[in-house]
Amino acid sequence: MGDQVPGFGLPSGVGAHDLFRAFAQFMEERQQVHGEDKNTTKALQAVVDKVGRFDGRNITKFLRVYTCEMEVHQVSEVKMISTFDLAVVPEIRERVQELHTKTISWKKFEELLKDEFFEEDSERMIKQTFLDWIEQRPGNQMAPNELIRKFEAKFG
Repeated sequence: MGDQVPGFGLPSGVGAHDLFRAFAQFMEERQQVHGEDKNTTKALQAVVDKVGRFDGRNITKFLRVYTCEMEVHQVSEVKMISTFDLAVVPEIRERVQELHTKTISWKKFEELLKDEFFEEDSERMIKQTFLDWIEQRPGNQMAPNELIRKFEAKFG
């Protein structure tokens, strides 16, 4: 009993004040985590309300909405990656989860998603889309560098 604080059953050197401070810090950290989870839930709900769950089609549009909502709700990139599969239909959830293991950053995860679901993306660039875009240019008198800059601004 000589190595305990009387009345508290705590080891020597640990006072009630230290215990209270540790408890207060724990509660504060818990509230921060709960707040982050709340923001993530709100962002996911907004995404699903706007575009539904991702079904493997139109990844570019889905990522645009998903990223915007996550940023508006101040969700961290780590949470953006770890919760992405919650906004996905069950049929492709495993495919998406396999990409989690390969990623460190949101940017890399986005690239992997675009590569994985490229074929079903309505905004993907194909030869005909590119030719149509060139034909729409007024006067078609652009220099190649200017054409590339405008193309990248629109589709890059």
